[in-house]
Amino acid sequence: MHVRLGPVLCCVLSLAGGAIPARAQTNDTSPARAQTNDTSVIVTLKGHPVRLLGLVATGPQPDLDRLLAAAATTSFFAKNLSPPNGPGVMVVFKQGSDLKAVISFFSRSRSEEFSALKVEAMVSPAN
Repeated sequence: MHVRLGPVLCCVLSLAGGAIPARAQTNDTSPARAQTNDTSVIVTLKGHPVRLLGLVATGPQPDLDRLLAAAATTSFFAKNLSPPNGPGVMVVFKQGSDLKAVISFFSRSRSEEFSALKVEAMVSPAN
């Protein structure tokens, strides 16, 4: 499914199949991990590197409100989505966002704390 977010056209893909962080572009043989390329968070989704741009969550309004409140404590852009695209919450990881903060927030959004929500990643090709 494609979603137009202002001037940015993104693919919204579920990570239910499991995204794993990309291996650093070095001779490092340590386990795979997320990496940044200046301002991008690159993860591996179904064997392909993709840029993690943000997330879209749908579900019960009280849980969406809690997610929006959690996002408000970060430097990320967060917004309620109204019909026909909602109800939902969109969170965009701003360029230059801290890698650990991005991974932590995305992981938290998919945790038991927000288990009533369907969370989908907004990604674009890394190449």
